[in-house]
Formats: sequence, C-alpha cells, structure tokens
Amino acid sequence: MALPAAHTDYGEMMESRPGRAMVELHDEAITALLAAVEAIGAQKIEERFNETAAAMQAVTALYTMIDQTNGGELAVNLGRIYHDVLTKLGRISFDSDPARLAGESIDLLKPLRDAWDGLDRREAGEEEPVAPVRKVISGAKASAVQSQAGHL
Repeated sequence: MALPAAHTDYGEMMESRPGRAMVELHDEAITALLAAVEAIGAQKIEERFNETAAAMQAVTALYTMIDQTNGGELAVNLGRIYHDVLTKLGRISFDSDPARLAGESIDLLKPLRDAWDGLDRREAGEEEPVAPVRKVISGAKASAVQSQAGHL
C-alpha cells in the first residue's frame, strides 16, 4: 500500500487544521504497518517492503513537521520517538523478527495518534482530548528510550 501519488496535501491541511493532518499521517503509518505485519506473516516480501516504505514516508513527514525552533522539549521528545520508529522500520528487512519491530512501531505511534486526534477534536469543538499530549509523549518517549537501550 504505497502512498498514492495524489495523496492529501498535508502542507495545506497543516495551515487550516494541523491536528487533523497529524492524525491522518499517523493513520497512514499505522495502517501501512498493520499491512506489513500481514505481509510478513504471509511471507510476501515485496508487499512487506512496500508497506514498510509507505510507513517510513508517513513517519518522515511527521518528523519533518516538528517545529524544532519553537517546539521546545515537546519537539525534542517527538523527534526522538519518530527517530526511534524510523530506525525500527529501517531494520525490518534485516531483523529476525520483523513483525515485532512493526508492532513496537505501532505501539509508539498509536498513543501519539490518539493524542493528536484529541487535540484536533478539541480545537474543532468536538470533544476534550483523550489524554494530555505531554503525558502521552512522555510515556511514548520512555518506551522509545527503553527500546533503544534494549538494542545497544
């Protein structure tokens, strides 16, 4: 499921509704990773590669959207998480347990996706966020740090 050439213009969406763009990019990454896990189980190497590449593309977009200048500690923590996910995705083709790496990546992305969704809904007047973003990011950051320590 490589991203279609005419996928959503996230630059334009970031201007009008940035939280929604972040949610959709997380959804693209998570959906591609779930499909990659299925492809891994079915030993479909090309499909696994394509789905992993689509996930990498979405996570790279998330990473590049971080406001490093004004984002402070929050931006640094998000950067670490996305970097950890990209590292895991880069190792999927070479790891003895690629489904584990994909699952770990989903586990890091899912709470961030839910936090962005909550913020977007609150800004749109729909409902309160599911969890405070800083709390979710701190928890995901701790998971990323533990994961990195386990691979040293």
